[in-house]
Amino acid sequence: MKRPWEKETLRLPEGHGFKARDGNAIFIADRGAVRFEYPASWTMEPTDDALEFHDRPPPDDDCVLKFSLMRLNPQIDWSGVPLGSLLEGLLTDGHDQTLVGKVKTRRRGDMRLAWLETSSIDPKEQREGRCRACLALRGSILPFITLDFWPEDTPRFSPVWAGILRTLRIGEYETRLTGEDPRYWPSQAP
Repeated sequence: MKRPWEKETLRLPEGHGFKARDGNAIFIADRGAVRFEYPASWTMEPTDDALEFHDRPPPDDDCVLKFSLMRLNPQIDWSGVPLGSLLEGLLTDGHDQTLVGKVKTRRRGDMRLAWLETSSIDPKEQREGRCRACLALRGSILPFITLDFWPEDTPRFSPVWAGILRTLRIGEYETRLTGEDPRYWPSQAP
């Protein structure tokens, strides 16, 4: 069954405080559950299990950013989940992917991030492809973000990845966008 997606573009009120770097746009998912910057020229399209951002329209794209959002049970304390091990297992266990370097982890306030890079052979192109992946966690919000590209394009897309990680925000709900208090959204509370 295809999951329905709804794209809504809102005009921000004056004095909203959001400012993307030149050439970037701001992506906000689920009223502020997740927010990050991405290149404004990229196109976005929903798939069955993620939102995909392409540097150029497929099949001429060289890079695909995929975003999915998981909501965990808010009654459980998820602070002890080992994000690095979880992410490594997601991408390498039972898959034909090789870890490139080590898993990196950071903490920003009560948000935790883990990211890594893998290498694999693209089945369609029959050449090496790279994947950078990030799991982040704040409260019960767990976004999963990947960036797929060719190794020779690393200099082009490393700044995109760094920008996503730098601007990633979780659970910073914006009442300025909807005028509603997130505490009263059904099953949407932080």
